[in-house]
Amino acid sequence: MGTLLLHDGTSARMFPLAPSTLVGRAWTCLARVEHPACPLYWVELRWMAGAWAWRALGAQARTRGAGARLRDDWRALASAFGRGGRITLDDACSIELVDDSPPVPFAVDALTGVPIDADDLQELAEVRPDGIWPLEGRGSAPEGYGDGQIFVTLGRVLRAHVPGAVAHTAETRVDLARADVRVVIDEGCARATFLQGASSVEVEGACVGVLAVYARARADDLPAGGWLRPDEAWDLWVAGGGNPESPTRRVEWERARLRGRLARAGVASVELLFELRREGDTMRTRLGDVAVELG
Repeated sequence: MGTLLLHDGTSARMFPLAPSTLVGRAWTCLARVEHPACPLYWVELRWMAGAWAWRALGAQARTRGAGARLRDDWRALASAFGRGGRITLDDACSIELVDDSPPVPFAVDALTGVPIDADDLQELAEVRPDGIWPLEGRGSAPEGYGDGQIFVTLGRVLRAHVPGAVAHTAETRVDLARADVRVVIDEGCARATFLQGASSVEVEGACVGVLAVYARARADDLPAGGWLRPDEAWDLWVAGGGNPESPTRRVEWERARLRGRLARAGVASVELLFELRREGDTMRTRLGDVAVELG
C-alpha cells in the first residue's frame, strides 16, 4: 500500500496513504505535523493516473521537492536512485514516499487520528482489497463503508478510507460464482481449502469452525435447508470447540472475517459464500451452493 514517512523534528512516523492525503498541523490532516513552522495545510498527496503526485498548499516558497510538472500546480512524486520522492519544509520537517504502490482500504481511530494496524483492523471489520464492511452483515456491495465514513465496531470509533476504483485488487484464483468450486475442511487443523481447477486458497482459524457448522447443517439438512438462527449456529460452534465465553455475534464476526481473508487471498464473489433470509424478527443463515468435504 502507498506509505508516507514523516520526519517531524526528532520523530519519524509512517502513514498509509488515502487517495487524497493532507499533510499539516490541522486536525483534519491524515498525516499531522506538530512542528509550529508547518502550515495548517502544507501538502496534498493524491493518486493520479496510476501514480502519486503532490502539490504545496501552504509555505510554497519554503517547500522543496522534485518531480516532473503535471497539470496545474501538481508535480509527480517519483523515486530516484532507490529512494522515494522527498519533500522538505526548510529544516522543520520532511515527508518521503517509501511505498509507491496504489492506495488500499484502511481505517484510522476517529478519536486519535492514528491509523489502525492492518492485522488489528481485520479483527474489527471485514477487509477486502476493494473495501471495508461491517462484521455484522451480508458483505454485499451496498453495505460497504464509504470513503471517510465514521463507523463504530466493538467499542471503537473508526473512520474508513476506501480508494474505490483505484484500489489494487488481488488476482482472482477462485471464483465462488462458478459451479466447480470445492471446499475441503479439516476440522482437526482448523483449516479450509478452496479448490477450483488447479488453483487453491487456504484459510485457518476460528472462522473455519464456523464454516464447518454451516457446512454440516447444509449437508444434513438440519434444520430444513441448513438455515440456522444465530443462537443455533453459536450452540453448534461451541459444541465443536468454540469459546463458550464468546458472544452470540461471534459467529457473524467470524463469517465476515472468513470472507475478508478469502478476498485478500484472491477469491472472488465472496458475498455468495453465505445466504441470509429474514424469519420474523431474526435472520437465518446457511452456506451457499458450494460443494464441501468435511474431515
